[in-house]
Amino acid sequence: MKNYKRSGAAGFLCAAALFLGTGVLALGTSAFNALAAEVSGQITSCKITDDKQNVEIALNSSGSTEGTDGKVYVFEQPTYQDDLGSRSDYLTSANASGATTVTVPFNKGDGSDCLYSKFVLAVKEDGTYKAVSEPHYITNPEIVAKNTEAFKEPLTKGLKH
Repeated sequence: MKNYKRSGAAGFLCAAALFLGTGVLALGTSAFNALAAEVSGQITSCKITDDKQNVEIALNSSGSTEGTDGKVYVFEQPTYQDDLGSRSDYLTSANASGATTVTVPFNKGDGSDCLYSKFVLAVKEDGTYKAVSEPHYITNPEIVAKNTEAFKEPLTKGLKH
């Protein structure tokens, strides 16, 4: 087996090419995502209503709606799902400019409640839905808890310190 000496310059050039190639790829991906949807959205509140029948979602969105149908759509996702894929089963929609509040059914007790779901905003572009917000979970799940009694101090039986 021959022992080849590696040139410092050749190693440096290979590393630089790898680094620059990765940077160009990342830049290209960022540029593509920036062009994909110019609407940005945010879910500011996501709470179960006092009657425990609905989920009230406060949202706001802004940006150019060019290339979209001018609406923002609310999707429910299971905790393990990270993208919308080819889904089109949105819960509700609203105009894609300004702030608004929407209400969707909670479905308590029928096995399809959305207690552990996350909600995300999306726009329809080129026939598919693209997420434009970070996911948001319900922030008041305690409202539907069966046991709402305060924690009781334990009795001091057994081992003592």
